[in-house]
Amino acid sequence: MIFWIRRFSRFAWLMCFFAILFVSIDYAEPFNTIRILLGMAKGIGAGALAWFLSFVLADILFKGAVEDIDSESIDQLDGGVVQRIREQKVQKNEQSRLHA
Repeated sequence: MIFWIRRFSRFAWLMCFFAILFVSIDYAEPFNTIRILLGMAKGIGAGALAWFLSFVLADILFKGAVEDIDSESIDQLDGGVVQRIREQKVQKNEQSRLHA
């Protein structure tokens, strides 16, 4: 789930950065380096704000959407890593009981 939250936040950051950068370009003088640097600084600041807000909102929305799903299904949504760890623990416990 964190994969999708990060991907969504990264997309929001890029969209905001390039939107602010392209809006800040002076079309009468497109190679004015000061305007481009100011546009990049504004874009980075706005992108950072957009990244933070989208990360928080996506975390709330994505986790709220899957809150109704039981824990077994969430393990599968997260890639099954936790499920595999649980299965390995169960197998180790069974093996230790057999050898004891």
